Amino acid sequence: MQVSPAEIRRQKAELRRVAVATRAQAAAAAPADAADRIAAIALERLRDRTPAIVSGFWPIRSEVDVRPLLRSLAGQGWVAALPAVVTRGHPLAFRRWDLGEPAALDVCGIPVPAPETETVIPDVILVPLLAFDARGFRLGYGGGYYDRTLASLRPQRQVMAVGVAYAAQARSDIPLHDGDQPVDAILTERGWAWSATGEETR
Repeated sequence: MQVSPAEIRRQKAELRRVAVATRAQAAAAAPADAADRIAAIALERLRDRTPAIVSGFWPIRSEVDVRPLLRSLAGQGWVAALPAVVTRGHPLAFRRWDLGEPAALDVCGIPVPAPETETVIPDVILVPLLAFDARGFRLGYGGGYYDRTLASLRPQRQVMAVGVAYAAQARSDIPLHDGDQPVDAILTERGWAWSATGEETR
């Protein structure tokens, strides 16, 4: 039976409430070196890729901290960037980040590089999330920014999207809307897993 868009929205809203609490509990229970473990796993996975542009995110609430990974990649010649919401309802902009404190807040109040900072197009995008499933679909905060961004970038170039989370954030099945974009892989403190829709050759 086909599920209506309204019912999917309701399901997502309910799951979001549960997932916020689950992630907070996972963050509280995580080992002190969880961010370093995640960085080490990603560095091993990405070691054969030519250094390019990687976008991370400034951690808010109980999100995994990817800054150690970004700093390590920058030390290997990668260019680091952070996403910014410039206009609500539009794809993200990616601004080069020189690993210091962000100098501004975007329209959602998240720390980002200053508006005059160079805008770049990332080759690897580290994506925050509330929950994920084995297909690579993720639950976010409901704004749809990463879905719009990936839908815009993927027809133009090859970009690898990696959802970053604690392993406890896994779900058996994320309710889907038309337009939901899967990530290619999931990175947690327990390892790297290509999603069912991802490509190991990327």
